[in-house]
Amino acid sequence: MNSVLLAFAALDPRLATDCRLLSLRQHEVAVRIGVHDFEHHGPQRLWFDIDLCVPLGDAPAAQDDIADTLDYDFIR
Repeated sequence: MNSVLLAFAALDPRLATDCRLLSLRQHEVAVRIGVHDFEHHGPQRLWFDIDLCVPLGDAPAAQDDIADTLDYDFIR
């Protein structure tokens, strides 16, 4: 079993068997963040790793059809 699913299972054991894992790796976002003067001159790059545990009922993948696909663009 995937170690990320095991981490979700620590929260709730059902997540390990009733979910599909969706991962977004090294998603880069330019943000203005910081307290130092040099940090205020422009955006800095931040990278995010995001893991979603999607209930199988919300993403059944019963067939290869876009209508059965979870739209995860809102996370990005």
